Amino acid sequence: MTPPRVVVVSDSHFSDRTPEAGRNWATVVRYVEVSEPDLVVHVGDVSIDGARVPDELGLARRQLDLLGRPWAAVPGNHDVGDNPGHGVVSDEDVTSERLARWGDAIGSDRWAVELGAWRLVGVDAQLFGSGLPEEDHQWSFLEQTLRVPRRTVLVTHKALTAGEAELATAPPESLHPVAGA
Repeated sequence: MTPPRVVVVSDSHFSDRTPEAGRNWATVVRYVEVSEPDLVVHVGDVSIDGARVPDELGLARRQLDLLGRPWAAVPGNHDVGDNPGHGVVSDEDVTSERLARWGDAIGSDRWAVELGAWRLVGVDAQLFGSGLPEEDHQWSFLEQTLRVPRRTVLVTHKALTAGEAELATAPPESLHPVAGA
């Protein structure tokens, strides 16, 4: 059995304001056409500012569809906003409305794909610590998806660990353990 082939891309930053993004993406599309991977995974920031300019998410979707291969994407901070600061509200924060726009344009912000002996699990790193209802749904998704042991690749836009200074300010209730982990 041939092992699955996956192409990983990130930070395409699509926008009408970033013509270089289109030129870069044309190279990605050509590579995908030649290499014929089983899956293309985009690990976030498909748009330059989809969090505030929803049309950029539509543009990103059209570009992803040019791949001509199965693809999956998780959002980044440019797409849905960023994790909230502890006790500080910002117009940069992830919101339910921004998540809904992502869902309408791109699809779910969390997913699991089975490829041969492997399971790829994509999650929305921007949700962690947000306190949004979608964060609880994501934790439930992870608990359910990871219940059955299997070789698993976790796909996120950013690292799950933080520096010492950031960890020192995190409220304990924002650090949810995954069942069975």
